[in-house]
Amino acid sequence: MKKTPIFVVFSFVLSLTNADAADVGQRVAVKGTRINLRAAADPVAEVVGQVSEPDTLILQGSVDDPWVKVTPPDNIDLWIFANLVDDNAKVNVKKALVRSGAGLNYKTVGELELGAPVTIRGKVGDWLKIAPFPTAAVWITNSYVELVAPAPVPQPETGKPAPAESAPLPEPARQPETVEPATALPGSQPEPGQPELAEVSHDTTAPVAPTAQAEPAPPGPISERKPGAPDNPDDPVGPAKVPASKLRAGVSQAGSGSYAGLLALSPAGPHPTPFRLVLFDADNNPSTVCYVLGNRKQLDTLKGQNFTIEGAVYWFEGTDLPTIFAQNILRHRGR
Repeated sequence: MKKTPIFVVFSFVLSLTNADAADVGQRVAVKGTRINLRAAADPVAEVVGQVSEPDTLILQGSVDDPWVKVTPPDNIDLWIFANLVDDNAKVNVKKALVRSGAGLNYKTVGELELGAPVTIRGKVGDWLKIAPFPTAAVWITNSYVELVAPAPVPQPETGKPAPAESAPLPEPARQPETVEPATALPGSQPEPGQPELAEVSHDTTAPVAPTAQAEPAPPGPISERKPGAPDNPDDPVGPAKVPASKLRAGVSQAGSGSYAGLLALSPAGPHPTPFRLVLFDADNNPSTVCYVLGNRKQLDTLKGQNFTIEGAVYWFEGTDLPTIFAQNILRHRGR
């Protein structure tokens, strides 16, 4: 009788184990309200929908990346060209691209193969509105998600049957539709809620004068670190992951803050970042409100414009002014 090699059996068991793990799916919990989901890992990519606490999302990438890849929740609508779907609601071509809006100018968020079923929710022109599917992907910034610890699996007692498996987490309730994708261009959807990393509003209505919201400067350096501060000077602090050795001791770091002003380059000197927010007096003399950390390439393109910047606030050694890590960048209207 022919024997099956043991490594073949082991490989078969391992493949079953991996399949089961993939079916479970790691989830992330949303932190905050009305957080944007985007069609690409880009702060100017079109908004596909929004999520809020206590929503959870199926993770497809890594939460350590600046942008986190997730499966769209059920309340999100995706779009496919109507001619690619037959009368039985199945894909009739070898590969069909699914987009974030009803038009070729919208980004691709997934693909469907020949014969794949689609759940049709409506039609606008030549485009079908469909439900999300497991391989579709959208993006959210890592500042607004955290891993959900899997529930421990109870071990059955000897001689007693194993307890029943817990029910899966419910999908978020579907929200009413707001803007029909066919009527909006990519990136032009309004930001009614809290924007994500380096979010820039494109509102051009009534102007709003910049107002500084800087908190008072903290006291001078203190010899002992505040309780809870990293013991290792190389440990990163807060979402900007600034090494503790660069920060002032005895001062609360990475708290939420908001500052307003014109984005400009920092003057020559030992500053923590090349960017700052400034306000001008009656004689048009600039004064620095705070320094700005963030995506240097993006910040460089926004110089000379007025913004309100929200994010984590740091106090660096060698300066009495705060430094804000730009998680939300809101352009002032009319500017």
